[in-house]
Amino acid sequence: MSKPVLCVAIAAACALLAGPPPGASAAAATETVTGAWTSQWFVELESAPAADGTAEPVLENEHVRFKAEARTAGIRYRERFAYDTLFNGVSVSATDAGAAELRNLDGVSAVYPVQTLSLGDPEPTAAFKPELAFALTMTGADIAQSQLGYTGRGIHVAIVDSGVDYDHPDLGGCFGPRCRVTNGYDFVGDDYDDEQRNATWQPVPHPDPYPDDCYGHGTHVAGIVGANGTVRGVAPDVTFGSYRVIGCHGGASDDVLLAALERVYRDGADVVNMSIGDALNAWPQSPTAKAAARLVRRGIVVVAAAGNNFIDGLFAAGAPGVGEGVIDAASVDNLVQYALAFTISPDDHAVRIMPGNGSAPIPASGTGTFAATGTPASLDDACNPLPAGSLAGKVALVRRGTCTFLVKATNVVAAGATGMIGYSSDDTFLGTPLVPGIPVPVAYISRADGELIDARLKAGPVTLRWGAITSLPSGSAGRISGFSSLGLAADLSLKPEIAAPGGSILSTVPLELGRYDVASGTSMASPHVAGAAALYLQAHPHAGPGVVASALENSADPVSSASGALEPVVRQGSGLVDIDDAIQATTRITPGTLSLGDDGARTRQALTIENRSRGTVTYTLSSAAAPAIAGRDILFARLEPNPSAVTFTLAGRPVSSLTLPARGAARIGIDIAPDPGLSEGAVYGGYLVFTPTDDNDPPLRVPYAGYKGDYQTVPVLTPTTQGFPWLARQTGLSTTGLVLPVYTKQDASAVFTMAPVTFGSRTGADIPFVLVHLNNFARRIRVEVLRPGRRHSLGVALTQDYVPRDQVENLLSTPGGTTTALPFDGTVRRGRQHVRLPDGDYQLVVSAEGPLAGRTDAPETWTSPVFRIQRG
Repeated sequence: MSKPVLCVAIAAACALLAGPPPGASAAAATETVTGAWTSQWFVELESAPAADGTAEPVLENEHVRFKAEARTAGIRYRERFAYDTLFNGVSVSATDAGAAELRNLDGVSAVYPVQTLSLGDPEPTAAFKPELAFALTMTGADIAQSQLGYTGRGIHVAIVDSGVDYDHPDLGGCFGPRCRVTNGYDFVGDDYDDEQRNATWQPVPHPDPYPDDCYGHGTHVAGIVGANGTVRGVAPDVTFGSYRVIGCHGGASDDVLLAALERVYRDGADVVNMSIGDALNAWPQSPTAKAAARLVRRGIVVVAAAGNNFIDGLFAAGAPGVGEGVIDAASVDNLVQYALAFTISPDDHAVRIMPGNGSAPIPASGTGTFAATGTPASLDDACNPLPAGSLAGKVALVRRGTCTFLVKATNVVAAGATGMIGYSSDDTFLGTPLVPGIPVPVAYISRADGELIDARLKAGPVTLRWGAITSLPSGSAGRISGFSSLGLAADLSLKPEIAAPGGSILSTVPLELGRYDVASGTSMASPHVAGAAALYLQAHPHAGPGVVASALENSADPVSSASGALEPVVRQGSGLVDIDDAIQATTRITPGTLSLGDDGARTRQALTIENRSRGTVTYTLSSAAAPAIAGRDILFARLEPNPSAVTFTLAGRPVSSLTLPARGAARIGIDIAPDPGLSEGAVYGGYLVFTPTDDNDPPLRVPYAGYKGDYQTVPVLTPTTQGFPWLARQTGLSTTGLVLPVYTKQDASAVFTMAPVTFGSRTGADIPFVLVHLNNFARRIRVEVLRPGRRHSLGVALTQDYVPRDQVENLLSTPGGTTTALPFDGTVRRGRQHVRLPDGDYQLVVSAEGPLAGRTDAPETWTSPVFRIQRG
């Protein structure tokens, strides 16, 4: 029997599943390719940071030593941020060659590229009346507020984002100690944009003390956590800290994020929300993930967005959400959807619209007066030229039929119309009208609304008011959002851990951007969870981060797909957050999730179950399997049944029930064996269910997930249609809208001058690069240098630990997303010596280790063609 292909929310791409036409692979093997590059780097020094107990003088001495060694070695770099609290090191701006030299300094533990952070971009619209703004009924927040009396009072939530518009009345209207936004810092300034692909790239931060928001994302997030005014958030009485790491253009980088986390640590907070992430960098060992995990260990609840990268398939979760103890949030669609609309007189009836493709944009405000060009019985309405001036200053109401909307729009514009509203001739609401070049706004509406307007026109003038938004029942209500990223993390830990409403969420935006707006993304799910954590902390003020996480996870409700089957665990974690159940639960199960690893690492697990009630409780023990996902390419991934064999044991004996006295606890052994019929590489999961025999108490659950097979044997280096790895040089910048380096493949006998080179707005050097496609996460990549035909290494040119994977090469991959560029600057490390190699012929040997350190598998290797260094 065929198995379903997992193509949620990417129907257009799935229409191409028949595969590329014959010869497509050969055509793709071009000589040039755009690849990822960076000019900013984390430099990690030897000792653990202060949060882990290292004394300040030790850290200060290491920083002084680093600077002195770099100066002695003549390495040119510019320090961006220095860290010592949650991370010990600095972030710097340097060339690829400079970064390679920094790796070779004594006292440097590791060098990581600074990654670009991704987030959803809310599109501002005019103000409108909120309706079910935060899906409070979906999460139980309405019950927590109205029946249990918890509003987050006394809890301080740090928002690390694009700032917060603290002038917004729903967020307090002011900034300072007596305001709702009590504190914070702007790390970047308005013109900052650290996305190198953008034409607005400006990576130099200009900090100031006022963390206002000109982009909108952070204000939207803060409103979901705790707006209290026209709209109401999950925890409407929390106070906020605002830490701005994103400028007005939206580009952000994780070295700024790390600086903000250190400031949060010093300032203090109960909960941190980061609706921001580094897609595909799923290493818990990455700098921001480690910093976030240290915040958790120091008693702060940290919540992060899982990411909107479903199209990147399995293992697409990103830092900082993959940090140990960080609550990583997936997205569920709201109970309603929102659509653009206008209202009509006399009762402000809202009319849903589909904007024209190619016409002038739909106005955010203003009014117009209708004029009909036909009747509901017209077959060729406005298909012929209309009298000149007959529609002067009017919005034309036109019935669909006979000719195209482009013809109709051309005719009404010629007659003086200021806009055109087309309505359907039947009950089929077709969608977007194609009207390229029409200089007035064009929109399409349903037959019922069109005939309603026509009927009102017969009774007198009808006015429309632009800029409304209407709510509609959602066909995907309560389902996992189609964009929500899949786990696991790079080390096979279970991510995401929980889900919350993130699809079609209304919240606050800056006053100058329209006050309120609807946006979708795991960026919107994360603050729902952060608000839930704030409510829980108000109810249980002594709970630590681990207790908060387990309580939310135990009480969450697993989400099913449209077919009725459970969604895979790696899409939803424990399920949809249920805050009132979490607050009222008298049973606690820890840990709140189980990560089983792969077949080579799977061992017996254990859970501790505590009865915190005043009476004896008996639990029935059971399990519920969720489907597995097999296939790394989401276009061809498939769901497979996953009847894992689960055994509960107590004191070594199998049990199916458990009785605990008041305040009693027990340690339960868990054995989970995946279905042997699962495909190699399938990621499976399910739920351990603890059901109290008292029917008034809801069941508690612990999700589990694992990898079928040997994860370490998944190839790291794969060729793709381009035939990687390549010996390459940078030859320019792309001429598309994105600013990306262009690399050209080099054959044997290529000559490199090692001299600086300018490529338009960017600088580089004429040095060798190795371009690789990383099909899997690499625990370590190492580049060594040889003389041609020799085996003896001349030294190490580059070592990089915990390297993110690249995108799968398919119809959905983005420019630069499928490659990683490894530079060689002509220098190597030999023990403690840093050596500049003389001119001559060389080869590079790349070795890549799989993601699970300690396994005996030999690294994958590749040896480059012979090339020549010829300076001057």
